[in-house]
Amino acid sequence: MLSPIQLQENLNEDKQMHIPQNFSEVGPTEMAKEYRKSETEDPIKIIKEMCTYTAMELSCEPDIRKGLKKHIYDFGMIKTQPTDKGRETLDVFHPSYRTKNVDAKLNSLAETDLFIDVMQM
Repeated sequence: MLSPIQLQENLNEDKQMHIPQNFSEVGPTEMAKEYRKSETEDPIKIIKEMCTYTAMELSCEPDIRKGLKKHIYDFGMIKTQPTDKGRETLDVFHPSYRTKNVDAKLNSLAETDLFIDVMQM
């Protein structure tokens, strides 16, 4: 498991400097043992709740949010495909025709009119 500081360093450097240990050989019962209230509690349920709790805690950290936003902006992709109804209604004269099939990186598209059209769809 990574400490919060190690996770922040990974995000700041945008590469995996600190590698978490592999828990694949440890079963869910063993992993959830210290968080159990009673022996009858389902270990899978405990692990899911811990993942939700951790995600909510991490989402409140400003440095982590900043790092994830930068990562999404640098490496994110926007892809659009029309639905069956869209294939019928989007002809060359339709105002949203140019958003019919978009496959582009977010950072190259973010400051164009096409990005605004895609977001309004």
